[in-house]
Amino acid sequence: MNLTDFELGWLIGIIEGEGTIFVERYGYPRIKVSMTDKDTIIKVASLLQSSMVKDDWHKRHYPQKQIQWKTSISGVKAAKWIRLIYPFMSKRRQKQIEKALKKYKPIELKLKNQMKLVRKIRSLYKTGLYTQKELSTKFNIGRTTMSRIIRHERWAEC
Repeated sequence: MNLTDFELGWLIGIIEGEGTIFVERYGYPRIKVSMTDKDTIIKVASLLQSSMVKDDWHKRHYPQKQIQWKTSISGVKAAKWIRLIYPFMSKRRQKQIEKALKKYKPIELKLKNQMKLVRKIRSLYKTGLYTQKELSTKFNIGRTTMSRIIRHERWAEC
């Protein structure tokens, strides 16, 4: 994060105006910036040290729309940026940030909790009382991932 004060201020303005700060499905904070100006997204991606993606879904479904370009960061990297920009954001954005950071659990805690969950899933499956489909629904985990957990293809060390 070796930015000049000017670059940091510019980036904060872009995130304030065009960005989204939220928590992903698994509790990771994310900062996403999306717009039709490719050159601006290139600069944002460079400053955030992230990649840029072309999102032409709207263009394909609504031909009058322009192509969107987006970049995003998540997890620990996003949490660091969020803490840095927090004091400069509007009250509305600060509420989004507080919500995102409140739900965020550092990776070590998440891994510990995930390992407990994997052991619980496997023990429930071994009882014969649950199918993989039922466990997928119960724990909100995709069926393919559930199958891999049960077959020890994922989280084999648990």
